Amino acid sequence: MENVFAWWVASTLLGLLAVPYAFATFTRLPDRGVAFARPFGLLLTTYLMWVASIDGLIPNGRGAAMLAALVLALGGLALYRRNRPELQAFVRANLRTFALYEAVFFVSFVAWAVIRAYNPQLDSTEKPMDLAMLTSTTRSLAMPPLDPWLSGFTVNYYYFGYLLMAVLNHLAGTAPYVGFNLALAFLFSSAAVAVMRSEEHTSE
Repeated sequence: MENVFAWWVASTLLGLLAVPYAFATFTRLPDRGVAFARPFGLLLTTYLMWVASIDGLIPNGRGAAMLAALVLALGGLALYRRNRPELQAFVRANLRTFALYEAVFFVSFVAWAVIRAYNPQLDSTEKPMDLAMLTSTTRSLAMPPLDPWLSGFTVNYYYFGYLLMAVLNHLAGTAPYVGFNLALAFLFSSAAVAVMRSEEHTSE
């Protein structure tokens, strides 16, 4: 259960760091993109780490993920200071909605993690290949990651989606085979919040 909690904490921190960015970016959405703050924060953090690891500035790993999150936090702080009155008023006016988003994410994340706990095997369909890609993307020191099937070569395949989940693995300190199942729970719960937001504003 500690791994579930670690992923929830890591994704929550990224979501909080992304709120100023979402507020400044999704100006036409009623909730200013807060429903997408978690995946948006993960995307921004991963992109920063990816660019740095491609250029060889810093090796891929937990330190790189934490450094990218720190850069995201510094940028978010600058945006917050620039939009502080408007952002604070917006958060106060929509606090119940944001609390509902968080409740939906938490419940659906834990529920899907429990479901996966009853069937955690990664031995059917494309799961072994997906796990190989996630493991390679998590452990490789530079991008593109090492090819798990052809020693000495890098992956000739789109891998950024795996890198997104690898960043959460790094921040939460989980092994790839654990993170694989928690990634499924994260994707499910993020989609649940997005669908709830869509239904809520469609009904309005």
